[in-house]
Amino acid sequence: MEQTRELYTQRFGGFYESQWLNSDSVYNEVYNLEINSGVKLNLEKYDIDIDYNAFTEKVGKEYTNELESIFKKALGYEDFNMEFVRISSPREYNFATDQIVYNLTTKDDDKFFEVVRTKMREHYDELKDLIKERHTSYDGFFSFMSNNIDEWFDEVKENERRPYLECVLEYLAEIYLNDEEGNEEPDNRIVDNTIYERLYNDGIVWIEEYLIGNDEESQKALQSAFDAMH
Repeated sequence: MEQTRELYTQRFGGFYESQWLNSDSVYNEVYNLEINSGVKLNLEKYDIDIDYNAFTEKVGKEYTNELESIFKKALGYEDFNMEFVRISSPREYNFATDQIVYNLTTKDDDKFFEVVRTKMREHYDELKDLIKERHTSYDGFFSFMSNNIDEWFDEVKENERRPYLECVLEYLAEIYLNDEEGNEEPDNRIVDNTIYERLYNDGIVWIEEYLIGNDEESQKALQSAFDAMH
């Protein structure tokens, strides 16, 4: 039977001082625009920023599409789909970052979890190590999730109060991509990095397109640079 669940990314780097967006983003994009357009945009004179809501929504939508594709390859199963819902941001970035919220809809829920659990058994040892490493409490960190992989086989479907399903899917994706790359030393950021590279290298997400002037003079200067490029 078809079922939809609202899930949250667990390994997405977020938009606070990350590769996706950081304090140098405006400067870097304006500099590139100056080079490409030949129009001087002095940031001491012009108030230029990034349209944060439009940019983050674009990233969220495209990230969800790429994540869906990776999940399907990692599971070897395609009878489900994912749709971007919104960006969830913390009040403070001290201990958390932004998450992409998406709906995952299964066509046959029982079959979907049969496939997930089969993949969990297939990668039992790798998952066991990841779960032990990332979900064991220590001084300064309390895990609200079990660090015992054997408990995850039930929790992945039954416990929707904790992100067991999201973690399993992203960990399986991480294992899949590391295997594809032939990494002897697993890259624990490979999912986020792979999606970042795909979106930027293919020109699907282009920060420059989301530059805005915060006043009329700045917007006119920015527009003149865009016009010079076409």
